[in-house]
Amino acid sequence: MQCDPDEGTDAANVRSTSGGTFNNGLEGNERTTYGNLCGGTAPFSQNGVRSDNKDIDSRVGHSFARFCDLIDRWTAVQNLMFRGQSPHTVFAPTDAAFSKVDGLLTRVNELRLLELHILPQARLTQDLRCGQTYRTINTLQDRRNNQRSKTRCVNAGTSQQLGPGNTINGLRPTIGQPPNMFKTAEFTSQDEFVVNVNDNQNDANDKETFSQNVMACNGIIHVVDEILLPGNINDFSTAGVAYGGYSGLAYGGSYYNGEPHAHQSYYGAAPAYYNGINSAVYYGSVYYGKGSKGGKGYSRGGRVRGKGGKGYGYNRRSGPRPRPYYYGNYYNRNLKAGEKGSDEKPMSDAEFFGTGGLADIEAKIESVKDEFAEKPDENRKRRLEAMLEPDGSIKV
Repeated sequence: MQCDPDEGTDAANVRSTSGGTFNNGLEGNERTTYGNLCGGTAPFSQNGVRSDNKDIDSRVGHSFARFCDLIDRWTAVQNLMFRGQSPHTVFAPTDAAFSKVDGLLTRVNELRLLELHILPQARLTQDLRCGQTYRTINTLQDRRNNQRSKTRCVNAGTSQQLGPGNTINGLRPTIGQPPNMFKTAEFTSQDEFVVNVNDNQNDANDKETFSQNVMACNGIIHVVDEILLPGNINDFSTAGVAYGGYSGLAYGGSYYNGEPHAHQSYYGAAPAYYNGINSAVYYGSVYYGKGSKGGKGYSRGGRVRGKGGKGYGYNRRSGPRPRPYYYGNYYNRNLKAGEKGSDEKPMSDAEFFGTGGLADIEAKIESVKDEFAEKPDENRKRRLEAMLEPDGSIKV
């Protein structure tokens, strides 16, 4: 839907009134993300609900006052959500979520905290992949302010969106909780909802509510029940949450972060080698290993468990055959691959050991040695400048 220009003249006006002339049943879709979260909501008060709040049709109550106060302190973010037409995604924590971390909020960078809740693309829940990290907005355009949040799938219907700090303190913001923040009756331009039904409501428009995939005119809102907390991106891996989507099993394994994941296939009788990360052979008996990024785990009879770690792996096979051990990120090769009765891909020694082309290296060096001797300093200044960061430090 197009944004309604009568939503409000400025952000302060949006927060002090119940809004403009919206089409019947379309107020939520014609409001901006800022209007849906903050419209009619006075500044937060510890003393309870303020008398100067103005209820709006699209939202139930005034649960986002503290988040809106935070947005109003940063004009660039406020403009993105109110004046901007650039599609974005907001993970909107409730006032109750803020109250859980009151003692922590004064110790984190406020802008980084706010920006961690906003992605620069509009993403529905089905666009958020399990185990994937997403770069958040960075209004200062400072590389040191680059941040990512990560989607963690709990089950088929429940996902969490984590900041790096959430993996340390154990708070897990769940998308769509609480489930009764917006009224489906005011979002009739969309036809899919994760609906919460409350038959105790007298008003028919208040019976069906939802809190995820809230389609505003300029972006998507997902309500969350915890604050996304900033931190070091490495916190994702050190806390046992794999960064980048790999887990303890070999490439092609069936879970992220030591958790079952339906989108990947699990091989109970795997081929003899994979050309992937931390490849290891396992034949449906016992596989135990630590992945190169996240997760240690084992599989017995197709059941997968585990978490944490990186580094090595081994494969134990029951029965009369010898037990092969594989260390590091090696390929595991079946020497009989390619023979009759085998469907596996054969590998040459050069492919297996990565030595293909080594014999030509000395000849290639000789062919260019004279050329470099004649022009030793050509382009040297340009190469050195390319190593400098904007602040003058040397790129590592």
